[in-house]
Amino acid sequence: MVIPVRERYEKLELDRFGTVGHLTHEQEIILKQFWLKVLAIIRKNETIKRISTDSEGFGKEDEKAKYSTKEPEYTKLVCDVCPKDSLPPDYTSGKDPTFYDSFCQALVNDHPDTFLLKLLRARKWDIQNAETMIHNLLEWRGRNSISELIWHGESDLNLRYLKKGVGMSAGKDRLGHPVMYIKVKDLSPSDQSIKESLKNTVYLIEVARLFFQTPIEKVSLVFDIKDMSLKNIDWYFFKIFLKYLADYYPESLALVIIYSSSWVFKSVWNIIKGLLDPVVASKVIFPKNAQELYTYIDKEQLLVDYEGTNSYKFNYILPEPNENELMFQTEEREKAVLEYKTKMDEFLKVTEKWCHLKNDDKDNVTLERKDILDKVMISGKQVDSYTRARTFYHRLGILK
Repeated sequence: MVIPVRERYEKLELDRFGTVGHLTHEQEIILKQFWLKVLAIIRKNETIKRISTDSEGFGKEDEKAKYSTKEPEYTKLVCDVCPKDSLPPDYTSGKDPTFYDSFCQALVNDHPDTFLLKLLRARKWDIQNAETMIHNLLEWRGRNSISELIWHGESDLNLRYLKKGVGMSAGKDRLGHPVMYIKVKDLSPSDQSIKESLKNTVYLIEVARLFFQTPIEKVSLVFDIKDMSLKNIDWYFFKIFLKYLADYYPESLALVIIYSSSWVFKSVWNIIKGLLDPVVASKVIFPKNAQELYTYIDKEQLLVDYEGTNSYKFNYILPEPNENELMFQTEEREKAVLEYKTKMDEFLKVTEKWCHLKNDDKDNVTLERKDILDKVMISGKQVDSYTRARTFYHRLGILK
């Protein structure tokens, strides 16, 4: 039975339906069948051609974005002003990735079953639709150089955009999900190309994923619509953004809180609502007052600007000297990547065995699979430290 969002927060009951450790017998069978489909995709080892268009391709090597002249400061990147010894090394992988490469990179911080179950839930447990989804997802990540975006991190993003703190994370909601704040009035679509806006957004989503830790698999968003105007809305960008959430980052939203009031937002809400997946639309909340807002975020966790008592004030910190020194250790990085892929291969082999199991052998293979999975997770985090530029949240000490 689907429990309404408000009731779930009032009862402090995390939604565990269809998640690891909370599967029905039928759901586990579907997961195994889906795993066999996924194994077939990544074992073909087909190459993914990287692309660069006006709206796709987020690597540093892609063509320069076309900036508006209305706000010259948007052309300044973090790498233009930060200490040179804070920058990551050049991204050296010149070859196009395979589906296997894309799969391994996407899961470097994720529980593999959790990753697959998100797709199954998003596609209502339809294996064929989920198979199409993961194929497209892995292809999209490879085509758009997501691994390179993560490698360069903030150094290759707009300084002014980062200083505004659009999408900053602070505190947790009452169910433990990290909360991200977006002041709509700070969005300036005309001052950036669509490609640069999407690149910033994808990076923010990738950083948000670092906060996920079982059983927390989602993020809550607070959209502050106070003083927003029509110039803050780019419908082309918004439609692509919704597609990204639905197709490439499914089941990642716990809650969307629309804070304050705006006649502009009221005038466009019906259009926005029509673009949303019904499940996502059911998670959009319009609290009438502070007390209703506290139903979802405790006063102590909520920022002062939103009638809470959390006094945190965002102040962007530039990359610091030598924070990315691990990324320069080429030999150690290559060893870590090889170890990770070796462990992943072992996990995939035992997973295939697990998928074909009869109940008599289930316990032994399940334990073996879990043991290898734990090693994959540890190895993946090690690889991440060598292949991801440190973030603002690493500098704050929130992420390690």
